[in-house]
Amino acid sequence: MKIFSGLLVSLVLSFLLIATSISAQNVSLKHGSDSIKCVTNLSLYSELYKQKNYSDAIIAWRYVIDNCPQASENSFIDGVNMFRTFIIAENDVAKRAKLIDTLMWIYDLRIKYFGKEGKNLSEKAADLFSFDVSKAFDAFNLFKRSVNLTGNTTNDVTLITYCNAAAKSLKTGKIEQPDFFKVYEQSDAIVEENLKISTNKEDSLKWNSTRHNIDEYAESLLDCQNLMKIYKKKYDTTSNDVELLNKISKLFVLKNCSEDSLVVTASEKLYKIQPSATLAFSIANARLKIKSYDKALEYFNLVITTSDNSNEKAQSYYFMGVIEEQKKAFAEARNYALKALQEKASFGEAYILIANCYALSAATCGDDEVASHAAFWCAVDILNKAKLIDPSVESNANNLISQYSRSFPNKETLFFHDIKEGATYTVGCWINEKTTVRASR
Repeated sequence: MKIFSGLLVSLVLSFLLIATSISAQNVSLKHGSDSIKCVTNLSLYSELYKQKNYSDAIIAWRYVIDNCPQASENSFIDGVNMFRTFIIAENDVAKRAKLIDTLMWIYDLRIKYFGKEGKNLSEKAADLFSFDVSKAFDAFNLFKRSVNLTGNTTNDVTLITYCNAAAKSLKTGKIEQPDFFKVYEQSDAIVEENLKISTNKEDSLKWNSTRHNIDEYAESLLDCQNLMKIYKKKYDTTSNDVELLNKISKLFVLKNCSEDSLVVTASEKLYKIQPSATLAFSIANARLKIKSYDKALEYFNLVITTSDNSNEKAQSYYFMGVIEEQKKAFAEARNYALKALQEKASFGEAYILIANCYALSAATCGDDEVASHAAFWCAVDILNKAKLIDPSVESNANNLISQYSRSFPNKETLFFHDIKEGATYTVGCWINEKTTVRASR
């Protein structure tokens, strides 16, 4: 303890001698009204700071900040570093919050006395976001002011963190989709400018990595409409970029935006360059969603002829059946459904498709009150089979069974036509199946 006291006294005396010497040379006003004390405390805290003795350094440092803040910008840089250390070490929530407030105050003073507002706001925002994620929206606003000031000189880390803070703010309802879209556009434009002036491979890799990061935020959070704006612009600029075509094709299917014309156009262009059964299946589904049935059938056929995946082939046959059902080509629809079942025996949806085709054609498959309702018996038979082989469709099948059973002929009608319940009955026209007579309940 005596050794430390002696050392401290020696340091102070040395600083006083230095300060007196400086004072005699007409010290600048930046050292405050009492230049000797300012120089002494500046030197004292600097020495203790170098030793990483922040607890003792902070007293002299605070004197400098309060009385001669313009003495050295390093005082603010050192202050930030010390308070970052204090915050990390503090476990008490209230005390930690006060330390964070002080850190923010240091940045404000640094801007006041030394300018560089854009750069300092960026660092302030990054620290706030890092130490208190609940203040994401406040950090976002600081980043916004910073990026507006620094423009194309904004560094890559700031842009990524800016988008991250915006993403958090969007998730918590502090900003809306259009606000986040503006952040993305602003950030992407800055990346583009920096890629244009990149003079070496390292810079190009850095900015391409930045673009990848901010794209990920946009892809995970933006809705179809805003994603379309982003990728339409990219596609118009580089429509033959295979990586971009892949991204559009996969991303928009995952986001359920596949009915958009951009997805279809990009995917079909990609198919010409890199044909695959999986891509053909995606294109076919996109075409199906926009009711481009002929093109959908074309691509589903490509899946069937090129894929070795039974599930893809089963799904393709099924959707081809759905298209034929829409066209009221019920016999063709059934054929495709049966082919789907050959590829996947537990495909309950294929049976449901057949049942619906029976129900839809019932009125045209008979010329009396029994015959024109008999197809509903076959439909219910198929639905019972569907839920037996595929439990996942049980609820849907039961709902349809309840609905279609109400269309069975009633007892009076059966009696009038001399048809008994439980008897075997052959349904005519394209259905051509045997079933069991039942009365409606």
